[in-house]
Amino acid sequence: MSLVTSRPVSMLGFHSRFYFDFDGVFNVNKSLYGDAVSTSVRLKVDGVKKDVSLNYSPSLLADVDALRVKHNAELVWVSSWCDNLDILKAAKVMGGLLDGRVLSGMFTPWARLSKADRNSWKLKAVVDDLRGDSVPFVWADDEALTVKSFKTTVKDAYPDVPKLLVAPRSWGGLSRLDVATMDNFLTASLSA
Repeated sequence: MSLVTSRPVSMLGFHSRFYFDFDGVFNVNKSLYGDAVSTSVRLKVDGVKKDVSLNYSPSLLADVDALRVKHNAELVWVSSWCDNLDILKAAKVMGGLLDGRVLSGMFTPWARLSKADRNSWKLKAVVDDLRGDSVPFVWADDEALTVKSFKTTVKDAYPDVPKLLVAPRSWGGLSRLDVATMDNFLTASLSA
């Protein structure tokens, strides 16, 4: 499967989908999951290779990967880390969330986006990605603007599609309660 695609999930054989931001969801200051690992990944930032810090919970990655298997869910990255496919490099270093896909159109470096586009690029990308598909989905993102806009933009565009927005604390990322909520939502949505 291509790492970058705009094909609907159901055409790829998945029954559900996770849209994930990275910073504030998995890459955090202090994991709410209790275990934490700090490492770095070498990335090209503004044309210069440098080490970028990663702080994450291995058990959170394992639990989310288990949910993906349980609910046959596709992982889609919606993050500024999509530049140069950096998110895929980070996932490899962390050893989890390895086979995610990056939305097409996610490759404009953050620094080159206008202020208006910085506020809407994720929403536009997700709304476009959902066209032609109606599988239940979960979106986890800590950005307040995305959370507020989700309630109108995504819900209005797809009123009949089961959806859940999870807004973790940016310093702590997803919690065990968040993961249980995602599991319960998908269990109910897929059995309906």
